Amino acid sequence: MKLVREHINEKFTDESDPIKDMGIGMRSKWEHILNKWDDECETCDCIFDRYFRKYCNKIDSVYETEIVRLVFNTVDKMLKNKSLTQQESFDITFKEEVKDSEDDDIFYPVFRIRRTVARILEAIFKIKVDPKLSKSVNEKFTADSDPIHDMNIGIKTLIKNWFLLIGVQEFSYKKYVRITRKGEINLLSGITLQDKINGNLPEFIKFNRVSGNFNVGSCNLTTLRGCPNFVGRDFTCNYNKLTSLEYSPKIVRGMYDCSYNKIKFTKEDVRKVCKAKDMIFV
Repeated sequence: MKLVREHINEKFTDESDPIKDMGIGMRSKWEHILNKWDDECETCDCIFDRYFRKYCNKIDSVYETEIVRLVFNTVDKMLKNKSLTQQESFDITFKEEVKDSEDDDIFYPVFRIRRTVARILEAIFKIKVDPKLSKSVNEKFTADSDPIHDMNIGIKTLIKNWFLLIGVQEFSYKKYVRITRKGEINLLSGITLQDKINGNLPEFIKFNRVSGNFNVGSCNLTTLRGCPNFVGRDFTCNYNKLTSLEYSPKIVRGMYDCSYNKIKFTKEDVRKVCKAKDMIFV
């Protein structure tokens, strides 16, 4: 027994941290995960699979990158800023990350992620935080405010539901659609709305950049309001009821086709509103 006690005591000195030396506690587990990440060059999804997946459901795995980033940033903030409580570190991290996510055009359900991150923090690091919005967040809303507008989530829900309504699959929506803080849509592919809409685009739909083709031909449009500013390939708005090219894309890298509308446009009409790189059909 004496030899065992001496062997354990040898690990500690006056300057040592027993919790760290014994390999227990939040900091030790945190450093273990970081070292594994560095040593094996693991990506976020590998870290998620190795340490976090068993605490999540299938839906959470869609947001594995965001979950890993939020867990890491929360723990890092707790370790570096001792003046904050664990709950304050958790709330501040989410406030910063949600703002950053909007800047990066990332969209995900905030409360579900908060709840999952809180579950992981408790299971792995023994950190207990309340996943619900804190009082400071709730104070943002007054009797005269509109919570949907204040939280900037209403427009995103409308946009997503519209895409699903016109037949875009949810996995495609998550992969290709990005919504900016202004509520504008960046599309990492092309889209054909022909035979999918009958009439003008809804007021809440405003495309900004579309990487591929943008086709709104034969949609009974009377205005191009909502069409993108930039189209990476062809722009087609033929066989409509247009009398003006107002709201036309400003840049089209491919073909521009506005033929067979209520009035006959000229190539000069197109060039006044758009820099079309390839052929113009009027």
